[in-house]
Amino acid sequence: MASAEPGSEEAAEAEEAVYEEMPCDRMELSQQLAVEELISTEASYVHNMQLCVSDIRAHLQDKQLPELDLEGLFSNTDDILHVSRRFLKGLEATAGPGQEQLLCISKWCSANGCPVPSCGGGASPAPALAPPAPALAL
Repeated sequence: MASAEPGSEEAAEAEEAVYEEMPCDRMELSQQLAVEELISTEASYVHNMQLCVSDIRAHLQDKQLPELDLEGLFSNTDDILHVSRRFLKGLEATAGPGQEQLLCISKWCSANGCPVPSCGGGASPAPALAPPAPALAL
């Protein structure tokens, strides 16, 4: 629903500006490129493993070569493929576009002191823990 208030459009634009991506330095860009390369490499590996498991193993089974130990040759490929798929999903989930911005915000908070107390980014030091209570003598 659109609001009839005259300042609501400006407020919406100001709110959008808060969520604009913060520029990151070269090191963070380099890290992001490395993460993208890791994901790309892992995706290629998973694809090649799928080909190996489905096509190559099936083709060799159809040939029924007596001297070929298919069980030994492909003994762990299903497990490796399963782990690699999970690893790829985890990489993709943690490398979303919001992660780069969170890294930038965290770095800024560490350098400048974060206004959010629960952030731990340096606005105020964490409260000191109380010393442990003395043990009761029996």
